[in-house]
Amino acid sequence: MTTIEKALEEFLSEQKRLLKPRTYDEYEEVVSFFKWYLHGFAYVYLSEEDGKYYDELCDKKGYCEIFGTEYIRSTGMRSFLGDFITRKGPCSKTFMKTVGRVMPELINWLHEKGHTEDEESNKINVIIKEFKDDL
Repeated sequence: MTTIEKALEEFLSEQKRLLKPRTYDEYEEVVSFFKWYLHGFAYVYLSEEDGKYYDELCDKKGYCEIFGTEYIRSTGMRSFLGDFITRKGPCSKTFMKTVGRVMPELINWLHEKGHTEDEESNKINVIIKEFKDDL
């Protein structure tokens, strides 16, 4: 199992090699907000069993360190884009456009690396596309 934390680190490491420093900084900021969301809010979408597991470990580790990439789900993405990013993120048009650019790239990268299943990746991309106009 690849943890969310490890996968996000790999994504950013790869992007750092490919992007100009300013663009990379934007990617890093979006991923940082995504991790903040996951650590603070994604647990509400866990099953009862996973919730108990999370409760046992959350004092020692964060959500991204506990769970694998299969826990990046469409339900959480809807909440991240539809609520969290608009309330907690910088309220600039530039940042919102950056989110709309980075998140599909992240989800596609996760899928290409085998970290997400076809169906879930497709669901997440549909949600991103729905919210992209609002971002």
